[in-house]
Amino acid sequence: MTTQEELKEIYHTVSKMDIMELKKAYELAETQEEFEFYKELFTYQLQQKQKLIIKQKDFVI
Repeated sequence: MTTQEELKEIYHTVSKMDIMELKKAYELAETQEEFEFYKELFTYQLQQKQKLIIKQKDFVI
C-alpha cells in the first residue's frame, strides 16, 4: 500500500469517527504529542459540524 493510499484510508476512518470518540481519544492520550494530534482532529470535526449549521438558510446570529 502506498503512502497516499494509507492517508486516504486514515482520512476516511477519522472522518467517520464520532466527535465524542475523538474527545475521549485526546482525554486518554498518553503523550502531549498524542493529545495535540487528537485534539486537532476533534477541533476539525467540530468546525465541520459548525459549518453545516451556519450554511443553513434559517441560521441567524
